Amino acid sequence: MFMKWTPRSFCRSILLSSLYKMASTSPSPVMLSAEMETNNVLSVPECVRGMKVLDRDKFKKDLRVHCYFFEQAKATKALKVLKPYFLKIPAFQPIQEGHETCCRVAYLDPTKVTNGFQDLDLKARNTLLCLGLPGDTSVRKLTIGYNNFKADEILRAVIPKELDSVSGYSIIGHIIHLNLRPELEEYKSVIGNVLLDKVPNIQTVVTKTDSIDSTYRNFSMEVIAGKEAFETTTRENRCLFSLDFSKVYWNPRLSNEHQKVTNLLAKGDVLFDVFCGVGPFIIPAGKKGVKCFANDLNPVAIDWLEANIVANKVNQANVCVWSLDGSKFIRDVIKPALLEFSSGNYKIFITMNLPALAPSFFATFKGLFTPEEYSKIAALPQPKVRVYCFVKCPEAEHFKEASKLVSSAVDMDLEEEIDRIDFVRNVAPNKDMMMVQVKLSQRILVDSKRSALDEVKEPDPKRTREDIDSS
Repeated sequence: MFMKWTPRSFCRSILLSSLYKMASTSPSPVMLSAEMETNNVLSVPECVRGMKVLDRDKFKKDLRVHCYFFEQAKATKALKVLKPYFLKIPAFQPIQEGHETCCRVAYLDPTKVTNGFQDLDLKARNTLLCLGLPGDTSVRKLTIGYNNFKADEILRAVIPKELDSVSGYSIIGHIIHLNLRPELEEYKSVIGNVLLDKVPNIQTVVTKTDSIDSTYRNFSMEVIAGKEAFETTTRENRCLFSLDFSKVYWNPRLSNEHQKVTNLLAKGDVLFDVFCGVGPFIIPAGKKGVKCFANDLNPVAIDWLEANIVANKVNQANVCVWSLDGSKFIRDVIKPALLEFSSGNYKIFITMNLPALAPSFFATFKGLFTPEEYSKIAALPQPKVRVYCFVKCPEAEHFKEASKLVSSAVDMDLEEEIDRIDFVRNVAPNKDMMMVQVKLSQRILVDSKRSALDEVKEPDPKRTREDIDSS
């Protein structure tokens, strides 16, 4: 089949031919030798390997890139065909203006198009030719640099091959938190500044310098890039949480667990949070109309919790707040509250998210009630305690080990009481965080040796310095 010749089509062909010839011979596009290419032309230059002070200029690299020129009037159809071949790298537009206003140029990925037009698949070539577009490309020199590489690409290139790169990090508002392994210590400045540059809206990069303190669940940290600004606001499960990351505990990797507990609850249900922090369980539950009893030994966490209650417009009548030791909260708040509750169609959950110590605090429930006291709560919905813990064993034994850990805390076989065990997250090799859900049965709660004359006092829900000091 022959194309129909017309004076108009002939003139357009002459015009395009001259444009394409000018594009390939003008001083701006430079023909490069094949020596400029490597096996992976888009990789970070090898010269940055082992860099300990970030030098952004060393990331510059020249590429030999095939470009395809086409008329602006045919851009929509041409771009659809060329899209799979675009050069897609950060901070670079693969479609640019040509030398004439009626001409556009597409920069093609050098890992896909190395020899020119013939590297396009047959259908793409035929479509472009049927549009009256050229059957060739021109080669340009393109200099890329630091801005054109992703953070993970840069870090993999900088850190020596025999060391593992940064495995991951958490984002809390404008803060990046990572746990750098000792062997990466000398590269922390580069790591911090790359993350500061590449992750949007980040002002501070910190690394943990010691283990989490089991009392207040915070830890010492070092700022490795950016400014010392630890007060931040983060969003989780459609709630806003403000906090001072240097003084309270927050882990965004627990967001799914927080949401899971919220989904278990409905208006009218009851939630006791023994270690509430700044409120990741309490705030979304309170917004649903759940009656919440919140506790944390850390007074700073309680201050932020109260601020978050206001900021998220939680009905303050739904939340009572204490700052007590966990065992004291169980004895002096949970117990009297249960004794006052009425029977009905609602659920009672108790969360204990302090994995390092929660099983030992769970032991407080053993023998908490006398037989006479238990008779007053027997008609209540059976409370369920979600005990979070760490297990260190082969993966196949995690569920068994978690059950054993919680059962041993009360020196009982809890096979009948444990109704759910969930994997929460991986913490380290052979170390996982687990959740064991336990139904508080009569045989756990009742100690037949206790006297029914034990006095039960209703505590003042307001925090006092004496409460904090005595706990």
